[in-house]
This record gives sequence, structure tokens and C-alpha cells, in this order.
Amino acid sequence: MEFTDNLLANGFFKKAFQKESCEEIINIALCIPGIHVLGVGPESCLRVLYFRALKQGQNDRFHMLGISNDDMVTGKHIDLTKIALQEIMSYKSDNVKAVIIYLSCSDILQGSNLENVISVIEKKYQRPVRLLKRGPLTKRRILPKERLGNLFCEILDKYVNEAYVKEKGNKSAVNILGEEKLSAQCELFKLLKEKGFDQIQEFTGFERFDQFMDLINGRFSVVTHKFALNIAEYLEKSYGIPYCFVSSKYRMKDIESNYRILSESLNVELNYREASNNFRTMLDSVKRDVFNKKIAVGLGERTFEIAGALAELGFCIQAVFVDTVTSTEKKLINFLFRQNKDMRLFSIPSINPVQYESEFNQIDIAIGERAIHYCSNAKKVQHKEVYGVGFENISRLVGEIL
Repeated sequence: MEFTDNLLANGFFKKAFQKESCEEIINIALCIPGIHVLGVGPESCLRVLYFRALKQGQNDRFHMLGISNDDMVTGKHIDLTKIALQEIMSYKSDNVKAVIIYLSCSDILQGSNLENVISVIEKKYQRPVRLLKRGPLTKRRILPKERLGNLFCEILDKYVNEAYVKEKGNKSAVNILGEEKLSAQCELFKLLKEKGFDQIQEFTGFERFDQFMDLINGRFSVVTHKFALNIAEYLEKSYGIPYCFVSSKYRMKDIESNYRILSESLNVELNYREASNNFRTMLDSVKRDVFNKKIAVGLGERTFEIAGALAELGFCIQAVFVDTVTSTEKKLINFLFRQNKDMRLFSIPSINPVQYESEFNQIDIAIGERAIHYCSNAKKVQHKEVYGVGFENISRLVGEIL
């Protein structure tokens, strides 16, 4: 077998493509109509961004400026960036509300100074241009997504003035601030509409730039992902719009906490007991022998949470595959061992598949790519999380196990 065949068999290319969140960053940066992104760097870096934008149908607002080694050495790339910005601003100028320059590591390493170029372009076209430095060479005082959230706040601040606030003074909508578009059938929307919140402004669902500006007219903000916390804090500080943070959860106590937070924040009564009883009724219909099947879980950063949720429901967690263990996850590990003293915890970097082959072959159900990779004889469950304030994800997961 060729070397590249080994890499393909081991999922190397898939991991290399997905390991970092550049795929999400570019899609979030392009989620607001009217905001264009200029990617600056070697073509090898930009191609991934291009295909990510293309996959989401956003490539009409994604512009690439491929930089050669000669351009970098001579500093010509700064002049090329200025020309590219001028072309973008002149292209359907009414539709270009702002430009985010997405810098690759090569520019960061070079120490490219684009501030003067940005200042000239902003003054000439009277539209904001912002830098997003993305990559392992950037200083990580804040995460890239959080930095992007700050850029959105700065862009919004450039367009919204006191007159606009007074004109749009009717605060009746609920802002949904997150990184992915939610299903119209999701439990959060259902709960809001049941309580009379019919007007919903979803950050990733805007069709026009002025809808983005209308975030300032929200009555309340529900943050579904930590990426948007900075945006919620900006809206609260600048426009007095309160917010709450309710992320997607799997464990019963965390789901109950989500219901409580929403109830208190929106000043409404949400019926957690009814939702919990409906889920328990579904769980009671599961055949008892399913709870005796040996399950392996390997799902990235939520592995312990999902394994713990299933163990709480009575499922047999036999193996857990992780890259690292955080201090907050140690309690969950102890809980999992109390539920099943024979459970094995595998650190992926140090696994010898041959050594544990017999144990892996005894697994009945493998959840997630990491578990599926090692437990090839087990039933494969490729669980994909969707946002759910309540029981959506754990219900789906139990259904996939069956």
C-alpha cells in the first residue's frame, strides 16, 4: 500500500481539513449580507476557504488575493491589497457595506502593516474595513471566533447612529445570536412562539444588511454559542438589550438549567417537567437489551459530556476515546467509572490498535469518528450535533443507537 493510501485509510486528509475551525470562521464572516471578505495569502491557504465559502453558497462575497513569495519579500503584497480593496469597494458599491481582510500566517509572520492602507480606503469610500488575523501564529488572547464577534460589533457601530435608534425604537423582537442557522422546528423557536415571541431575528438568517442593523431593536438576546457573547454584551452595553446564554446540552440537569435560565430571563414559565416526561416515555420504549450493549464514544470535545449523558440514562459505556482531558472533565471520568468499573479510557495519541484489538472487537456500538475508527466491528453511529436548548440532541442520539 502506498504512503498516501495509508494516510487516506487513517482519515488523515479529512482530519487535516477539519481539525482547525477555519471552515467555520470563513462561513461566519460571510453570514451577514453586504459584508465581503478578502482573503490575503498563499493560494494553498486560500483554497480551503474558497471551498468552504462555495459549499455554503457564499463565494460571491469572498475574494482571494493570492500572494507569491516574491510579492511577500518585496512588500508588493501591500500595494496589491490596496488595489484589491479598491476593486471590491467599486464593485456593486451599494451592496458592499464592509470588508473583512482575512490574513494568513505568512502575512502575520512577515509583520505586514496594512493599517495605512485601511485608513486610506476607509476615508475614500466611507465604509469600514477590518483585519481578521487567523492562524496558529496569532496571539491567542481571545479565540478567533470571539475576535470576529468584535469585528461585527465595530461594523454595526459604524452604521447605527442615534437617529436610527429613534427611528427603529419599537423593541419587540428576540435576537438569536449564534454561529449556525437553526431549524424552524427547533425547540427554542417552539418555546419562544408558544410564549408570544413571534418576531425573531436570527444572526445567521439575515437576507439584508439592514436586518443586521435591526439587532439594536431587539427586546432580548438569546446567545446559542459563545462566539456571539461579545455581540450580546455590546448590545446590552450600548442599547440596553439584556441577554442570556443557553448552549446545546445533553445531560438532564444541564437541559433543566437551560429551561430555568430561559424562564427567568424572558419572565415566562416554560414547562420542563412536560418535556422531561415526554423524553422519559420515549426512553421507556427502548428494549432492555439495548442498555446492555457495550458502547464506545469518541466525538471530539463533547465526548465526556455525551458519554456521561448516556451513562446517566442507564446505557453501558465501555470505552471513551479522547485526545486530552481537562480538569473539569475529571468528575465525569470518576462518574463513568462508578457506573462501569470495567470502562476503558483511551488517549488517542498513545493507542496501540494491535494491543487492544480484542477489546475493540467486543464493542457493540461506536459513536463518533474516533470510536468508529478503532471499533470497526461495531454498529457505526455518525452522530452530528444540532443546536438544541432541550432534548433534541439526546433524543436523536438514542434513536441513532437503536
